[in-house]
Amino acid sequence: MNDKDYLETLLLNAHNQNYEFVIWWAYRDYDKLWNTFPDEYKDIGKLCRDTGLIDEKGKERPSLNVWTDIFEKQ
Repeated sequence: MNDKDYLETLLLNAHNQNYEFVIWWAYRDYDKLWNTFPDEYKDIGKLCRDTGLIDEKGKERPSLNVWTDIFEKQ
């Protein structure tokens, strides 16, 4: 499942089940921060490195459209 599909499923479940809130941990990729990690932590940092709604260069990912579309309907 890609990030767009995952987020769509999450937000539709949140809507249908009346979640109080949803937190998407990383709005923008944190490559600049990851580059400062000591070498021994870089592998573990890769787990969440590309999870932003916007990539490290500021380009919007398809998942941002899902986020925006669903919250505009609220």
